[in-house]
Amino acid sequence: MERGKLGEIISSESRLQLVNMIWLFAILTVVIWAYYFIWYYNKAIVNGKDWYIFVWLNVIAIILDEIYFAARYYNIYLDLKDSGEIITEEELNDMTTKTYIRYYVICGNNIFLNNHEADPYVENRFVIDTPFVTKRNVNGMTTAEVQGIIQRMCGIKSGQLRFFFGRKMELTKHRVLRYFYYLDGDIENYPDLNVNGEWINFDEVKIVYNEMPQVMARPLLIDLSRLITIVLTQKLFDSRGYRKLKLKSYQPTITLPEVRDGNYDFQDDKWLRISMYNSDTRGFQWRKWLNKFTMMTGSKTDSKKRNSGGC
Repeated sequence: MERGKLGEIISSESRLQLVNMIWLFAILTVVIWAYYFIWYYNKAIVNGKDWYIFVWLNVIAIILDEIYFAARYYNIYLDLKDSGEIITEEELNDMTTKTYIRYYVICGNNIFLNNHEADPYVENRFVIDTPFVTKRNVNGMTTAEVQGIIQRMCGIKSGQLRFFFGRKMELTKHRVLRYFYYLDGDIENYPDLNVNGEWINFDEVKIVYNEMPQVMARPLLIDLSRLITIVLTQKLFDSRGYRKLKLKSYQPTITLPEVRDGNYDFQDDKWLRISMYNSDTRGFQWRKWLNKFTMMTGSKTDSKKRNSGGC
């Protein structure tokens, strides 16, 4: 989700290409081996029909497959161009560096959100999102500047600023930074934060996230997904991907105070990779052994090169 539209296309098309390759080569394999055992086997001379089945059938099938995908991706390009999602080279050269900052104001296990924010992706649609979003036409900002912005936006200077995570979009030269802004005490002490919104308990936010994600803004979904996935994965698995507790029915919980007090690095994608491939996944042990074997083989090869004077 963090990669945007390009990430969606790459993810879906990668699966489609893999399925296509499996079916294409499976069908060619069945046809060629069936022909070999039924009509060709024990023949002493290869005739024109044999050449057609063994060689040209494969070539024609692959060419037709390439033509299909070429037409498919050209149509995708036209759709993106018509919807204005294609950035031209001239537009890239004219773009100035922008820094987008999203703040999540938190007090205890409550987060301040607005359920009537305009959806930038769908016209005349309102979603749940943080009201503390700003844009600056600068390349870099100091921590003091970032903290000063949220202090002016919410009207509270006693909060604690904490970096969440950030990403840089290489094509547009833009950066999107996320920060937590923690307030001490109870939410009754902060009834007015200078913007539209309300305090919502994080347990309610998780229910909406799991059952009605469509009512949330896309950036909020991205940030919640990273937050929840990293914390829960770190509770379930160690850094090698093995379960800390063998009891698979164990379902950990997550609260905002423990996020504040915990030593979590949300910038690192390591725990996201572990969440997708861990000891609960089929073939995990085999892949671990294969990676270990590959590393051992590679280290032995490098050692031989060094001993023989190779580069």
